[in-house]
Amino acid sequence: MVRASPPPRTTETTRRGKIGFLSAHFRRKRLYHSGSLLRSKASSSSPFGVVLHPLNDKETHHFVAVVESMVEATMASARLAKEVDENRDVFLDVVERKEDQSLVTVADFAIQTLMSERLRSLGDVVGEERCPTEGGTFDRVQELVAKFASREEEIIFDDGGNNGEVFPRDNGEKRNYFVLDPIDGTKAFATAEEKKGGYKFTEQYCVGLSYHDGKTGDVLASCLAAPRWERGSGVILVAVKGKGCFSKELFAEPEARWKRCCLMTHLSPIRVAVSESDVSKATTLNAGWKIPKSSLDEIAYGSGSLIKYVAIAVNACDSFVHYKPWTFSMNVWDHASGVLCCEEAGAIVTDGFGNTLKLRKESRQNEEVSDERGDVDLRRTFSPKGKAIVVANEESLHKEILRAHNAGVEQINDFSAGLGR
Repeated sequence: MVRASPPPRTTETTRRGKIGFLSAHFRRKRLYHSGSLLRSKASSSSPFGVVLHPLNDKETHHFVAVVESMVEATMASARLAKEVDENRDVFLDVVERKEDQSLVTVADFAIQTLMSERLRSLGDVVGEERCPTEGGTFDRVQELVAKFASREEEIIFDDGGNNGEVFPRDNGEKRNYFVLDPIDGTKAFATAEEKKGGYKFTEQYCVGLSYHDGKTGDVLASCLAAPRWERGSGVILVAVKGKGCFSKELFAEPEARWKRCCLMTHLSPIRVAVSESDVSKATTLNAGWKIPKSSLDEIAYGSGSLIKYVAIAVNACDSFVHYKPWTFSMNVWDHASGVLCCEEAGAIVTDGFGNTLKLRKESRQNEEVSDERGDVDLRRTFSPKGKAIVVANEESLHKEILRAHNAGVEQINDFSAGLGR
């Protein structure tokens, strides 16, 4: 396995190495220590110029390390995906199919490998793919990982005498963990070609990464990158629970500034993100929508889930419903990073009954989570009530979308039952 070599320690404080926006902001604002509380004034140049929750120094350093590492790993993965996208004759000449017949590419495997290598000291990485260990695809994965792992130095923080470890480890029984979807929208990624004027909404794909509480499964931080957004300039979102969601262009020169995501309500028409295959079909929303002088404007966003969360968070869309009546389980990596980004941007995200989403299955009879067998790993899937996820950028709109969805479900079920008789 290829790994990036960490830089040697020097006599200078390790905080002066190459780090990201969060710690840099902390230094610029001269943090004041008052017991265990860190305070800083808001700044337009940094996403997290806010008062942190009370944390001791070790916990603060660890969480800062996690967020910084997530952002840098996601940006490196987005550059990797773009490299494959721009050299598809070399890297996408072979597109494989998994057991469920969905597509997988060398970029999926390479991003999962790169993420796992960069984040393994901070927690387990629960990823969608199972990477090959030999053969031609494996060789290409190694080539890509080596190239992009060497571009970034490993982040080293002053650990305050933590027994020589770069990052403090969790001491609890259930360690915090990451959930990764290396490429959400692989079909669009593998088949679309850039045209004059940029990519269509249906040709978008995402890299999604989320950081979860090991005991509850709650999402604490997330990163979501869409490399083809805005005619190829790309966008990256980063959210921290309770602190907001921020975005900037991925490939801007010079480097773009972070902007806080702040949603605005559009009264009519309501812009609803749908999968490409659902356009003009009898979806639950258009079956149950009864609001006078208001209409639904369907916008096709391919087949992936995460790109729809991106559209909500950056105000390109107002709502969407993810409804899967044929299954009780959904994959955590298809939703976790997007859910937190939308919530921190101000959107309302619930299950089909209007309850807060729980992105982790409850264990049965004290069943332990397995790190080895994916089929019993409770961190990989969840079961939202109503078999649906309902997202809207404003509370009153969310209520109407939820009402219309459930009314549509009832109508469709009644129609299906009638056909059965």
